[in-house]
Amino acid sequence: MTVQITEVSTVYGLATVCAALDAGLLASSGPVRRVLVTSTNTAVPEATPSWEERLGFAVLRKRFDEVISWNDAIHPNHPWDWSPRPCDIPLLQRVLSSSWGIGPEEPVSLVVESIQTSPGQALARVFSDSPIHVYADGLMAYGPLRSRIPHQVLQRIEDLVHPDLVPGLRPLVLDEAAFGHSTPAHRAIPHDALRSVFAELARTREAADVVAPLRGGEAPAVILGQYLSAAGIISAQEEDRLHLRMLRQAAEAGHRHVVFKAHPSAPGTQTEALCKSAADLGVEFRSTTAPVPAEVLFQEVRPSAVIGCFSTGLFTARTLYGIPAFRVGTETVLSGLRPYSNSNRIPLAIAYAGLSSPSLPPHNKDRGGAPVGGDDPGPLVRTLTYCMHPQAYPQLRRDAEQFLAQHKGSAVVRRNVGLGRLTRLRLPGGLPIGPLGDRLLTSHRLSPALRRAWRSYRNLRRRVPLS
Repeated sequence: MTVQITEVSTVYGLATVCAALDAGLLASSGPVRRVLVTSTNTAVPEATPSWEERLGFAVLRKRFDEVISWNDAIHPNHPWDWSPRPCDIPLLQRVLSSSWGIGPEEPVSLVVESIQTSPGQALARVFSDSPIHVYADGLMAYGPLRSRIPHQVLQRIEDLVHPDLVPGLRPLVLDEAAFGHSTPAHRAIPHDALRSVFAELARTREAADVVAPLRGGEAPAVILGQYLSAAGIISAQEEDRLHLRMLRQAAEAGHRHVVFKAHPSAPGTQTEALCKSAADLGVEFRSTTAPVPAEVLFQEVRPSAVIGCFSTGLFTARTLYGIPAFRVGTETVLSGLRPYSNSNRIPLAIAYAGLSSPSLPPHNKDRGGAPVGGDDPGPLVRTLTYCMHPQAYPQLRRDAEQFLAQHKGSAVVRRNVGLGRLTRLRLPGGLPIGPLGDRLLTSHRLSPALRRAWRSYRNLRRRVPLS
């Protein structure tokens, strides 16, 4: 019997896996025993509610034969940063197999949410002979890998299972050159399967208790909070201002009922400021910090619009439920994102290129269930993927050159790429540089003085109009 080990760290990820299972995308030939390995990756796992207490877990876990805690298995190590030492892998494989009831002759397959980091990569290293299925539940799958993966792990990845959140856009996360000509297959989870799982969650008593106070006489606009300050993307004050900006734009568009879906870890003061501002704007305001997927709200509350910065929920609202979705503050966050290879750059770029910025249409106009969007984000995503990791994705250079040549000097290029990177990668729109500049840009052994000299020269050239 094949033992299929599935690793999850969020209820949303678990819902994605369940939808893939229901659609037959993770089927195994012959009998299979499904083991669910849960991981709590918060900073202090001991202070986080157990998986058994999480909304909807009791319903979703029925698809699995057994549930095992990864935190308990590797205690006292933290699952986010623990990785097995090479010399310990054979022993760990025997210990975990024995503890989890896996016989020495039973084949094992892995289903992990992120092969780039632990615990997914740790499991892949421990079960060093097992085929790997990677599932993605958000927009980061459309961009590059965040870190280098050992070749012995890469060569075992068979496919990528993902929601088709941006129809027509192909995920690039497992397309890097290290795979050679045998890149993993891509399998999109049908929308009906995803909606069915979220409907299953919505029927639980816990979800009903969360949704009931959010219903009103009219369909509200839903604002999605992401808690960007926790990830160090912007400051807490900037995030508060961003949420207030979303509320004001919703009010200006004619929405008189607003629901704020806060990140479960967001501080209470965040909601208090919004509540006060809503009263000043004459808007009926409700909020929830409950750890319920936003898709449950979309299904049960049926909002007239969904507003956010670059949340995955913007695209599930638009793609799965036909609810108009709009971005606010995306270009500001994108311009200040550091470092350049930050994996949030791709979701930001997709929201920037693929969603409209409010001016929102008034909520009482014809919605028609049609997606509201902007330009095709594909060319921009491929360009950014190459610029972020040119050595891993050399096959995308031609696409990047074509896109940049068409948009040379435009705001979209300045905001997403920047002059310095264009120059270093010799891409259209970069500064022409001579042999000295080539050496200064490519050498890693220059003195700080020479580097300062080159930066001064480069800044001077930026101020001088090019002929």
